[in-house]
Amino acid sequence: MYSHAYTHQNGPLRDVLAEAKAPEGQDWAMVWTEEELLSDRVIEEKEGWFSTVERQIFALDPMGNQLPDMGATRTVRSIILPQRPYQVLEEHNPPGFMGVRKFVVSSAGRVLQY
Repeated sequence: MYSHAYTHQNGPLRDVLAEAKAPEGQDWAMVWTEEELLSDRVIEEKEGWFSTVERQIFALDPMGNQLPDMGATRTVRSIILPQRPYQVLEEHNPPGFMGVRKFVVSSAGRVLQY
């Protein structure tokens, strides 16, 4: 959660919130990442002298748009913010926000997805 009046941040999000000059209570953004991890298969390995353990082999796509060391099969980044900061975000279209799901809180309190 970022608020231009109460938090310090770096990068394009700071610039977007500063340029929006939104009134207090409308100068925020919340960013989150959803990670999905799918199991490809389970193998049994010998552990110690007399026992075996199951090991999960996870499905990581090395050719996908995620780095293999992300540790997730898929990741989805999202942001929610009020209308005025969203307008500035769309005008500037900073790098790193192209594939981000955007949710906008309207002045009437409705949440719209872009």
